[in-house]
Amino acid sequence: MRSPAIRSLIVVLLAVVLSGCGYNAIQQKDEAVTAAWSQVLNVYKRRADLVPNLVATVRGYASHEQQVLTQVTEARSKVGSINVKARPRPTTPTRSGGVMKDSRRSAAAAS
Repeated sequence: MRSPAIRSLIVVLLAVVLSGCGYNAIQQKDEAVTAAWSQVLNVYKRRADLVPNLVATVRGYASHEQQVLTQVTEARSKVGSINVKARPRPTTPTRSGGVMKDSRRSAAAAS
């Protein structure tokens, strides 16, 4: 009779002793998960803080693009309304008082 009582006592003591072995590991892993989740929340907060800066930058660039587009449109409309009148090319007088011929033609003829 003593033998089963001692066995059950040993089993109970062994269960009590071994139950505490994993408790520290569970607590460590729980703290690691909490720390990792805090890092995730910090990254989300930082990104959320940067959104207003991004919106302001995009608005500024959109304003610049609108000005450029307006200027390009005005320049294109002015190009269509320009009247070009052809004038004869002026000739250059030489030192002797005569008119000098086109130097490109004479250079091409000489070569």
